[in-house]
Amino acid sequence: MEQKDGKILCHVRDQGCGISRADREHIFDAFYQGGSLLTSKPHGLGLGLNIAKQLCDQMDIALTVESREHQGTTATLSFNT
Repeated sequence: MEQKDGKILCHVRDQGCGISRADREHIFDAFYQGGSLLTSKPHGLGLGLNIAKQLCDQMDIALTVESREHQGTTATLSFNT
């Protein structure tokens, strides 16, 4: 958590495999599942980030995701103060 430019920011970070560049532009799309269906078994339905984004939009909370392959991902919630 941090306060910056009149906003409260909540960062959630992992140090996982990251999200590929091709997948990043679709992560908020309903039913989108990143990765190759040929090499991995899909987990879930691809709705979690779509629902989270819709809820945040309705509450005027910005939800952003930054990721680098092989370095991890950071999701940030930005609350107006």
